Amino acid sequence: SQWFSVLSQVHASTEQEIREMHDEQANPQNAVGTLDVGLIDSVCAADNPDRPNSFVIITANRVLHCNADTPEEMHHWITLLQRSKGDTRVEGQEFIVRGWLHKEVKNNPKMSSLKLKKRWFVLTHNSLDYYKSSEKNALKLGTLVLNSLCSVVPPDEKIFKETGNCL
Repeated sequence: SQWFSVLSQVHASTEQEIREMHDEQANPQNAVGTLDVGLIDSVCAADNPDRPNSFVIITANRVLHCNADTPEEMHHWITLLQRSKGDTRVEGQEFIVRGWLHKEVKNNPKMSSLKLKKRWFVLTHNSLDYYKSSEKNALKLGTLVLNSLCSVVPPDEKIFKETGNCL
């Protein structure tokens, strides 16, 4: 009945009234809930062909699925939310990208089985650092130094805008 009521209200409304309803719904004071951007662990495009322009916001407690109207809008949201933890510097050094990855770790030196450990990675121009968590003062677990044999280049902007992937 609530659904029918909303449809009836929209059907009988003028364009101006519909615009006012939309603006009221977009008002932050009418939000159903909030998310502290400092709690965001990562943001990435979703790989779901049934939901184009969708992306996920990952926190320690929740995964939020979101949709944008266009690929550009999706990319804009992802870019804004990825920078939510502050500026683009970590320990005084500018980073290229950061986010959660799974690191392969040997369970037992005598066995060949591997275990995946979730780690927070930060890629800079001369290192790949990984941490136990994404918190600001998290314990750094290791660094992979990138020397002259390695090169780090930002992801192809066109591919990233279309897919959200840095391939």
